[in-house]
Amino acid sequence: ANLLGLGNAATPLGIQAARQLAGGQTAANDELCRLVVLNTASI
Repeated sequence: ANLLGLGNAATPLGIQAARQLAGGQTAANDELCRLVVLNTASI
């Protein structure tokens, strides 16, 4: 969605992906940080 200019439409998918990556952890790992940066940057 981000590549099509629909940055805000990708937010729910980013949240869902972050929850799956976290897997019950309380601290962010490298993959989760990368996902947040890419989702925020609308890449």
